[in-house]
Amino acid sequence: MAKKNESFFKSLEGKSSKELEKMLLENREEQFQNNMKHKTGQLEKSHTLKETRKKIAQIKTALAGLKG
Repeated sequence: MAKKNESFFKSLEGKSSKELEKMLLENREEQFQNNMKHKTGQLEKSHTLKETRKKIAQIKTALAGLKG
């Protein structure tokens, strides 16, 4: 699992801030949809909640690195 996350974070390095912000918005929408499905009992793969939350944190970290 760690290698998968590392490769996702490394894929963020070459992206511009606009691309990262777009990815952040998409992942937040996905997180919202997954949370709604989870609350109504329709989400089959509950591990996607944690994965999406981690992706959002990694994107925010990459954005902070570009701005800082």
